[in-house]
Amino acid sequence: MSMDFGSPPYPNKLQTFRMTAGFQHRQVASLLEVSNPATISDWETWKKMPSGINLIKLCILYGATPQEMYPEYYQKLMDGLSKWANK
Repeated sequence: MSMDFGSPPYPNKLQTFRMTAGFQHRQVASLLEVSNPATISDWETWKKMPSGINLIKLCILYGATPQEMYPEYYQKLMDGLSKWANK
């Protein structure tokens, strides 16, 4: 299954979770061992998607689930997968 990040992108709550936790981009990058702090901003603005490992790290860091961080995208994936599961 391809991941379509076409327009408009589904909003995510990564920035909200980061700011609520009191972190700057550079702090999150350091904690996740991401070499470039701009990558964190790219995730927040849908320029890039975190890898599975980094998504798990974000969940741990922010105390949130992928569903909470990407509610609309999560629902889109659920809807798409439920079509296959019900066949």
